[in-house]
Amino acid sequence: MRQLGRLEARFMLREIDNQDIDIDLLQALNVRMLSLTANFINHEIASADGFQRAISLRRSLESNGFRVIIDGINNEMMLRDFNDLAPRYAAGALFSESEARAKTNQPVIYQ
Repeated sequence: MRQLGRLEARFMLREIDNQDIDIDLLQALNVRMLSLTANFINHEIASADGFQRAISLRRSLESNGFRVIIDGINNEMMLRDFNDLAPRYAAGALFSESEARAKTNQPVIYQ
């Protein structure tokens, strides 16, 4: 990864399910997108101060130059649950059957 990073390749880290994120290391490795699992976010926001921790995590990552994707949004109810977090990017089964995917046969990340 370091060698590819020297060639200015950018990476995405998927299925993050905890808050132990080494921002400096990820920046050094040219990781620019982080995919947080919907289950992790659900677990976080279930606790009393979890919503604020989830917002703080998203803001911290974005302020350090990462694009944060909430992955695993599989139905409209989940989409409504995450709406208050104001995610800029989302992915999941709810989006995968879109016309865009049908035309390109590629996963779609909505902004």
